[in-house]
Amino acid sequence: MPYLELSTLRKAYGSHVAIKDISLSVEEGEAVAFLGSSGCGKTTTLRMIAGLASLDSGQIKLGGARHHAPTHSSAKFGLCLSILCPLSSP
Repeated sequence: MPYLELSTLRKAYGSHVAIKDISLSVEEGEAVAFLGSSGCGKTTTLRMIAGLASLDSGQIKLGGARHHAPTHSSAKFGLCLSILCPLSSP
């Protein structure tokens, strides 16, 4: 059973579709990074997983249970939204 499972997530802001049918399974102990160009939906996907943005459709499961709780409930699963910015060398 996947530790985190995303099934056909979709999110739109007005007529702009930010996330279209994203599915992903992550096993316990795996590390995952979302990489892509600006505006491709990385932050929106992370915000949906963290409970900071609603889903238009699809489902998120944590530990096999459907996840739709606020962010503070996600803490027990070790989820956080982390955006790293590269530092330039002096």
